[in-house]
Amino acid sequence: MITLFVLLSEVDAAHRQVVRGQLEALGHRVDEVARAATIETVTEGAYDVLLTDGDADGLARRLRGSMPRALLPHVASIAEPVASVIELAVHRATHLDDETVEGLEVITDGAVDELLEELFEGTAKSLETMERASDDHDTLRRAAHSLVGTAGVCGAFGISRACMGIERAIAREQVDEARVRIAALREIFEATLAHRKP
Repeated sequence: MITLFVLLSEVDAAHRQVVRGQLEALGHRVDEVARAATIETVTEGAYDVLLTDGDADGLARRLRGSMPRALLPHVASIAEPVASVIELAVHRATHLDDETVEGLEVITDGAVDELLEELFEGTAKSLETMERASDDHDTLRRAAHSLVGTAGVCGAFGISRACMGIERAIAREQVDEARVRIAALREIFEATLAHRKP
């Protein structure tokens, strides 16, 4: 199972309670904001999914214009079936971005497999470091930070977002949150590897 981090924005109380219950029953983590989600809120939370009762398309456009693609959450309307939204978000978190990988093929002159192998080896090492050093905030932050950009550039957006979430949790001194996010990173990494293998 993949644990996703979900932000509910502008969702009325009745919907919020139902959707939160559905998501939490599936093992996902849920935060809420009563107002429209700001770019800062979304960036700070390193969310995988943003569900809104507001203008989902407009919000998605604003986010695309101000955030790196690797860190963009899947933005959806609260009116969409939760299972479909989660399915799309899990796919995005656990599969390499095709467009990014195709671009890497061109600029690496066909050596993208070697580059991705380096990414996966580095991710495995950094993840082991994070799991061992769960109380060493500096080591955790450095290990997570080293993967945010690398994973994003290689199209491993779920890994990048998970590492950003770990880094942000440590910055806020939320050690329990960081541990949950490290476990989620392990899930995402293993699923990404499984999908990558021929």
